[in-house]
Amino acid sequence: MLQFQAHGIKTSKGVEKCTYMLSSLISGGKCITIYSSKTSCSRFSPEVHQAFDIKNDTDMMTDYFESDLFRVFPSHPLFAEVVEGYKKQLAFRAKRSPRFAGSAQQYLAALNQLAAA
Repeated sequence: MLQFQAHGIKTSKGVEKCTYMLSSLISGGKCITIYSSKTSCSRFSPEVHQAFDIKNDTDMMTDYFESDLFRVFPSHPLFAEVVEGYKKQLAFRAKRSPRFAGSAQQYLAALNQLAAA
């Protein structure tokens, strides 16, 4: 079972570090994008791969490397859990950096609006 926390996704293998971001797509849709942030060219575990459609456009022939990412839309069954994890990350950042507190409130309002849609 996946648990979304402030610093990552907790799986049976431990916490996989990640970053949450609100995303607006060209098509006009909004979602939460989650990036693996362990190291460069990092990958999520098979447990995360089973729950989400992971994207990674690494091309070793041209020495282009990127980390795994996936998008979570409001229609996804785990969307509510992802929102809670993102809220935990925003709360942690606001607590740690008072300068970020104002931005965190804006992100939280946008996140609540997306969750209500």
